[in-house]
Amino acid sequence: YLLVNGLSQENYLRETYYPDMVEVENGYFFQRRAADALKEFLAAARAQGFTVSISRTYMSYPDQRTRFNGMASTLYDQGDISLADAEKKVTEMGYYPGADEHQTGLACDITDVYYPVKNSSIENTATFQYMSKHCQDFGFILRFPKDKEEVTGVMYEPFHYRYVGVEAAQYMTENNLCLEEFVSLYRDVAGLDGNA
Repeated sequence: YLLVNGLSQENYLRETYYPDMVEVENGYFFQRRAADALKEFLAAARAQGFTVSISRTYMSYPDQRTRFNGMASTLYDQGDISLADAEKKVTEMGYYPGADEHQTGLACDITDVYYPVKNSSIENTATFQYMSKHCQDFGFILRFPKDKEEVTGVMYEPFHYRYVGVEAAQYMTENNLCLEEFVSLYRDVAGLDGNA
């Protein structure tokens, strides 16, 4: 239950973290151990007539660094703040390299081919209703739910799913837990320190 978020540097991945990846479709890669689950999740939605589309899976540390630098430069170029303040602002937004769980190879953004917008309005689509209702059947959770923003440190993302395994996903869904709460509970029960 690898926990990655921008809340604490303890939850950042190192530059040297490279999971065992395999292509799932159209140039998108996912961790080998969970790739079949993602394919089955997508296939089940498509079998129901939904036009689901992957918009992001794996993101390497160097790609995160490039995104971070670009965002900071854009803020700095607006002329209102120093480069150091721009970098601080981007870090506070959770975009520091190593803080994006896409680096785990277990996270994916799924949208609709006809509604590729990645914002909260996607929750009003039939695709989202189906995906969020059935994701746990395939070992996925809606990673950043609306009512858990203070716990996850990330704004609501109704398109972002994370593979945790069927048993964990079902438990988290039944008990309305986000990954941070689940990992904390897991550590308490198992008597563990650090990432479980």
